[in-house]
Amino acid sequence: MEDDNQVKMPLNGDSTRWPCSVALVVCALNPGGTQAVVLGLGRYLKSCRCQVDVITVEEPGVWSDRGEEFGLRIIDLGGKGKSQFERACRFIAFMRNSNYDVVFTNNVPSAHAALGGIPDKILVVPILHATDGANADLATANNAAWNVVVGVSPAAEQEARLRAPNKSVICITNGINWPSDVSRREKHLSSPIELIWIGRMVQKHKNIFALPAIVYECRQIGIDCHLTIIGWGEDGDELKRLVDQYEVSDLVTFTGLLEPDETRHRLGDSHVLLFPSVSEGLGMVLLESIAAGCVPIVSRLPGVTDIVVKDGVNGFLCDPKSAIAFAQAIGELKNNPDLWLTMSKNSVAMYNEEYTVEAMGRSYTNLIRKGLSGGYPLCKRRSRMPSIDVSVFAKFSGWPKLATAVISRLISCAAMFCAKKYRTEMKQV
Repeated sequence: MEDDNQVKMPLNGDSTRWPCSVALVVCALNPGGTQAVVLGLGRYLKSCRCQVDVITVEEPGVWSDRGEEFGLRIIDLGGKGKSQFERACRFIAFMRNSNYDVVFTNNVPSAHAALGGIPDKILVVPILHATDGANADLATANNAAWNVVVGVSPAAEQEARLRAPNKSVICITNGINWPSDVSRREKHLSSPIELIWIGRMVQKHKNIFALPAIVYECRQIGIDCHLTIIGWGEDGDELKRLVDQYEVSDLVTFTGLLEPDETRHRLGDSHVLLFPSVSEGLGMVLLESIAAGCVPIVSRLPGVTDIVVKDGVNGFLCDPKSAIAFAQAIGELKNNPDLWLTMSKNSVAMYNEEYTVEAMGRSYTNLIRKGLSGGYPLCKRRSRMPSIDVSVFAKFSGWPKLATAVISRLISCAAMFCAKKYRTEMKQV
């Protein structure tokens, strides 16, 4: 006999809600791989006749004006300057005023904590974009309130399974929409060999301090090279200091943050992508690199980089701690232009076969159809859960489960009162 607490989507047994209404939830639309995935997925689902909105919970972000470019509505919940509790309440109020069939969450603590306060009928899908502990913990937290979690690489999928062994977890690799004119331009290896790094300048995950060491090692073994660094971030000043310390400032150019079109063309004009990261979900710049025919020389990250880069076929896998290994791989390409050209063509072929936005989009539409047909049921109704799970918030990290459960029950009463207060305001969003 089926447990009457179990909730299948949809509750009324109707499996025909297609095209459906989808909310893609982010903290803010700032430049980055996660946001690029969200916008690309949104445009694909819109092309499938779905109604798609991007919801920003904490602040609009630098890319908030790109909605029209992707044919998407961007809705900001007015969370800037608010506490996580207030943001959670506003999220609940907005979701109860809306009529979404599917909600994808993307590393948004306040929204993830508030999943118990949204309607039972909504299919909720957290997406794990990284493999570090903090992101994996967040994506899989409050797991009674979500239906299925997506890992964007086999490694991300594994991290999710370790944390939610009794829940549905699937892998859908990222995909991108790449202008054909950028990848199809005739490219040849020239001197100096043009290296490029793109991303947020954060040492912890990106290992950016390896970049000047790699250029230094190239100079030591006689490789004529030039590195362009595109991006921004909190460790940018220290990176510039290290470039000066290694005395390679004449071989390195910092551009700052560029417009997406300019970044794509810079990548298309480069020969080699340097990717010395120590932790990634599935780096978007890596996919952009192979789409552009820019040969990737990357850290060996099992279940992440090795699914995109086949060592010696369309790029090289290196020890992220060894600047010499990166330099030697660059030298192998510099000394063998035919090898570089073959790898460049192999990279473009791999992108076309496996990492287009259409390939990613088809997988997400299959997930949605299965979910709306009851394929990923909840174990109990959200209406029987605390509307806010405080264990998701950093300030309650490490607290005993019993304590956070009691606090969640208590705070949920206040949350629902606040959500009612916000409902009128949210109707105007």
